[in-house]
Amino acid sequence: MRKILTAILLVLILSSCEGNITEETPTPSRTQTKMPETPTPSTPTPSTPAPTELVNPDWSKYINNQDFITILADLNELGKGHPVIVTSETHKLRDGTKVNSLAEAWESYFDGLCDKDLSHLDLRKSSDELQRLYYDSYTLWPELLPEGFDPAALLERSKNPGLGIRALHDKGYTGKGVSIGIVDTSLLVEHEEYKDNIMLYEKLHAGTSYAVKHGSAVTSIAAGKDIGVAPDAKVYYISSQFGVFSEDGSFQHDAEILADCILRLLEVNKQLPDGEKISVISISSGTNAHDKGYDAYISALEIAKNEGVLVITVDSLEYVYNFNFNGLDLNTTGHPDDVNSYRPALWLAEKFYKMPNWFDSIVLVPMGGRTIAGERGINYYQYEDSGSISWAVPWMAGFYALCKQANPELTPETFLKAITATTVPSTFEHEGKQYTLPQIINPESALDLLLR
Repeated sequence: MRKILTAILLVLILSSCEGNITEETPTPSRTQTKMPETPTPSTPTPSTPAPTELVNPDWSKYINNQDFITILADLNELGKGHPVIVTSETHKLRDGTKVNSLAEAWESYFDGLCDKDLSHLDLRKSSDELQRLYYDSYTLWPELLPEGFDPAALLERSKNPGLGIRALHDKGYTGKGVSIGIVDTSLLVEHEEYKDNIMLYEKLHAGTSYAVKHGSAVTSIAAGKDIGVAPDAKVYYISSQFGVFSEDGSFQHDAEILADCILRLLEVNKQLPDGEKISVISISSGTNAHDKGYDAYISALEIAKNEGVLVITVDSLEYVYNFNFNGLDLNTTGHPDDVNSYRPALWLAEKFYKMPNWFDSIVLVPMGGRTIAGERGINYYQYEDSGSISWAVPWMAGFYALCKQANPELTPETFLKAITATTVPSTFEHEGKQYTLPQIINPESALDLLLR
């Protein structure tokens, strides 16, 4: 049952992400060589006036709530040089299900070939079937594989965050001295990829007492030691759930939960010493205007903006800064640093090929076709050939941390201007036709512009 509920939650997050992109956004100039003018914010007007400063909520009312798990940290312990971890999550162990064909393995979409025993199969003629890949550290592969297909090498190569980020690491830009707030599902805190980065782990409106893949994935993308965009950034993490399950099993999104978590991280910030405060918050979820708690969410975004904290959700940059972004998938045969190796994400591809100019006003970042940390063990990894915008959000947060390290006076507005001013196009072929993606993020150029 837990597995079903988790799947429902991920589907809802994915569907809400797709719905927040609009075709009517004006197309930026392709000839910009300097910082563009400040855009007009497109923040929807809440039905009640938004507060301008943080008023600490009474968190005690959420303890032992029948719908959620809430275990809060003693914030007085923050900033003393040691992590503040309120609990440890259990995680699913390996079972190594033996399957008789790739089709049988794919009966569960969210698992794919993960933790499957394929060792007895002959896959030499299965190149086409292996173009779509979800597998993990526990997948048992046969010796008989298609020529040139090396799943171990692909898993390792795809840890690269892409588009020259590792070259920036080599220059010393690793997010050191910058703090990231993350709100997501229950986390396997002990994973080798990010365990040394976690400075706070607590639960607010959390829905499970076991680790979930989504949390490990976003944390590794933002700040993982091998996978992460900002491998030396500190992470302040709140385990939460973005809504509630009704009696019929349907999921009801509650944007007030997002608001509470944003306000909690701003409260955490007040306890941190100068030089260690949270600069950016990553939340791989979003809202629609009809969602419960929508006005509270918009108000929380405005409070964060007033305090100089960039909040990145699937829609917050559009609401607050009139900036649209989304993600791309990397070919299984492509290199993560090659801008021409990326394609529209699987869930966006059909729309893109029908309307090739659909991405003209959207900045694109690496998203799918990558390795992520998972929840089934401290050295457990998964490869996913296609990703949702949930993976693009922490990528952006990690890049903000790199830029903040390089320029401590950086503001969200200046960051987004630099990205827009330095995007590059890419071209690729699909079914014999050439396509262009006009706005791919160019990390090195954006960072160079911020340093001028």
